[in-house]
This record gives sequence, structure tokens and C-alpha cells, in this order.
Amino acid sequence: MSQNHHQWPSIEHLHASICAGIAWKIKSSQTKDLKPIQDVRTDIDLFIAQLSGFAVEKIDGTNLGIDRNGDLFGRRLQIESSAQVYQKTPLGPLRSVNAGAFYDALVKQVSGSTLPQPTVFRLYGELGCNSLYDYSSKGYYKSWHCFGAVMRLESAADKELWVNALDTSHFLIRTNRREDASKDDDDNDELGGSYDITLVSCDAFFLLLDACEIPHPLVAFSGSLSELVEAKKEWMCSHDSEGLVVSTGATLLKWKQGHEVQETGAGRLKELLESEEFQPYLSEAVVKVLRILHEVATDKKPGPRRVGPKTAKPAKVVKDYSGYDDAIVSAVTKFDSCDAFFAKGNAGREEYMEKLQTEVLSDIGSSGDAAEASMAVRIYVGKRYGEWVKASK
Repeated sequence: MSQNHHQWPSIEHLHASICAGIAWKIKSSQTKDLKPIQDVRTDIDLFIAQLSGFAVEKIDGTNLGIDRNGDLFGRRLQIESSAQVYQKTPLGPLRSVNAGAFYDALVKQVSGSTLPQPTVFRLYGELGCNSLYDYSSKGYYKSWHCFGAVMRLESAADKELWVNALDTSHFLIRTNRREDASKDDDDNDELGGSYDITLVSCDAFFLLLDACEIPHPLVAFSGSLSELVEAKKEWMCSHDSEGLVVSTGATLLKWKQGHEVQETGAGRLKELLESEEFQPYLSEAVVKVLRILHEVATDKKPGPRRVGPKTAKPAKVVKDYSGYDDAIVSAVTKFDSCDAFFAKGNAGREEYMEKLQTEVLSDIGSSGDAAEASMAVRIYVGKRYGEWVKASK
């Protein structure tokens, strides 16, 4: 088997990243900037407030990628083309995923024309090889769910064209310059100056996956990081999952439930919260976020783990948003056809979704749930967009 030289990047723990960011601002102010405490406190408030929090459930499985040719890649090695099973899990459903069609749809959405061809393009996701928690009822067990993509470009100019197109279309990305590569890389012996672009989980990426009928993990939350931490606290202490993967802008972080390995995160959180050195720099809002993260990290109650083959599957609960159908239908009549918005690309689709959400929320007033209404609109627009993409092919 050949090596996988374009792996999905490893990700840091959420609390470790937050603590490092706060500690760096405090230490820097004490040794370099010499800022007043109140100014540093404001900087930390902005640091936390500006972090986004798009979260999906973290599936405890194995990382697996698929390229435009249908070739499969594990974390470190390419999988034999004849393989039917990987980690005791059938590969049939994954081999039906068309990464090439997704790439074509991506180019069409972000540019409307051709962009420089990447030498590598792969969709990455999690193969549900473990029967844990309620994975069977959620469709995770013995299935593959996409959470991102990796592409490689051979010049800074090509990279900039892609970055600009993806940014404009509201995709979340991270870039990395590849200075060196193994001589075993059959794609290119000399990679000096080449670039990797990683597309991470976000609304734009998942909506395009939906349009291409490619499965992805359940979206657990979309908002600010502070809102995410507060909204998911109870669920994160339920021990019913491994946790969440959170996109905070272009940075991917993992937020694990307390029964999972936390590394040194809990200790760092405790130090920030209890140290007399740090306390003057932390506002009530920041302390609230840190306390929730610490409470989750130290909640060690054992959670349900591996589900035996004879365990009855819990009934799958499907949320019913039909109560908002009339409000959505009414809102749709007040704007141009959705096709006119979709033709403007991802920005147009986002604009259409926001207009509908605003109108529906105004219509239902206090009689409905704002979060449910917004999700109902998101589902409606996603379906309409998928139909539009198919009709445009």
C-alpha cells in the first residue's frame, strides 16, 4: 500500500486552544505590550466574542478519504482498490460517493467558471466502524459521513484564486504551505511551494453536500462559540456521545465529553479560573465560558459505550418542523423566485435564507420557537437549492 501524503489534519482540544489564546494575551501584555489590565480584558472579551461555533457531532470511528477517481485513503495508507471491507466495515456505500461530481459542483458554485485544477482533491469523513452510543439510530454505524475536503495546488497564484473564491462564497478554509514531501509521493517528487487548502465543516460546505446527496454528521449548533458552550452544556454532560467537532472560523477543534481523554485541558482551565495572576483579566462573560468548559471536562461519570449486537435499537426521533410550513410558504411569496437568488452563488443563497428567516420569525412572533423556525427555513432552502443544482446540471 502507498502512503497517504495528504492526510486530514489533526485537531486540538477546544479548551486547550481557548486557554492558550487567553494565556498568550495576558503573558504578552506583561512582558511585551505592557497594556493596562482593562485593555487586555477587552482584548480577551473580543477574542472570545468573535469566535464562531459551527458544531457537528464527533463520530468515534476511523478517518477515511475518497478522491475524484474513487480511490480510498485511510489515515496513513491508501486502501487497495479491490478491498470490500475496512476496519470490519463494508466499503460499498462509500464507493458510491462521487467526489468528482462534488468538486464540479464546488467550482460552479464558487466561481461559475473554471479555477486552477488542484493536483489532489479528496473528501474526508468518518467511517462508523464502532457500534457506540446511539450510532445505529442516527445512521452512523457502518456508514460514512463527510466532514471536509483537502486539495493541493502547485503555486501561490493558484492558491490565491481558490482562497478568494471560497472566502467570497462563505466557505471556511485553512491553508498550509508544503515545503517538503516524501520521495515516495507519486504525484510530485518536488513539492516546494505547493499549498494545501482544507475545507472545514460549515453551512456552505454542508449545504453543497446535501445538494450532491453526500451524507454528513448532524449539525449540533451554529452560532457564536459563547452561545454554543452555553446551549450544549447539558448535552455535553449527558455522556451520550464522544463530543463535538467545532469550527471556530477556519480553526477546527474537538470538544470532548468528560468521560473521554481530556489531556491537560482541565488543569489549564482550573489554573485560569483560580490563579490570582489571571483573574483580573477575565470578565464575567469569559469566566462563564471557562467554567462551563471546566465543568464538562471534569464530569467523569461513565457514559454508555459499546452497544451489543442484541441491544434493541432506540426509536429514531425525527424532529417535525411542519408547523412552520404555512409561515414559510407565506414568506416565499414576498420575494423573488429562489432561482434568482441561487444564481448569485452562495451569497445569494445565504441572502435568501436570511430574508425568509426574518419574515418567518416576524410572522410567528412569540407563538413559535425561533431556533426551530430558523432550522425549518434552513431545511427548506437546502431542499430547494438541491433541486436547483440538479436542474442546472
